[in-house]
Amino acid sequence: MNKNALLEAITTEYDHWQKLIEKISPEKWVRRDVRGKWSVKDIIAHIAWYEREMISLINMRQLIDSELWDRATDERNQIIFEQNKNRSLKDVIEESGIIHGDFIHALNTLSDEDLLDASHFKDMPGDWVPWKIIAGNSYEHYRQHIPDLLQRFSILPAISIH
Repeated sequence: MNKNALLEAITTEYDHWQKLIEKISPEKWVRRDVRGKWSVKDIIAHIAWYEREMISLINMRQLIDSELWDRATDERNQIIFEQNKNRSLKDVIEESGIIHGDFIHALNTLSDEDLLDASHFKDMPGDWVPWKIIAGNSYEHYRQHIPDLLQRFSILPAISIH
């Protein structure tokens, strides 16, 4: 994996994600019945949290351990949900767009070598592969939530799901 391929995968999958969301009428974005008690808005805030974490990783070139990373995934996700559930749709959408733009900007500061070598990031375990960490918290994460939306809103996938 090199930087251009990673950026292309993220851009392509983010575009697919955005096109899918656009097929849902905005008034349905706040209904909490997509993934258990989550709404489309909650999923957008959830994804933005993970992208924000990747911005810190990239900009600091350090594995910065947010206290939430020490929690089990379901517990971490529940805390992220609680932190965002009362925010307005407008606020979540605006912040998500800013975070994604900052994420892409941060990715552009990385070299191909950075993406392959954990030693380029302070405190990252040597057997980790940086691009895989970034992928898991970006384009693979978008893919993970697409089935929730397709099923809940009975959307026929006009986009390719990888």
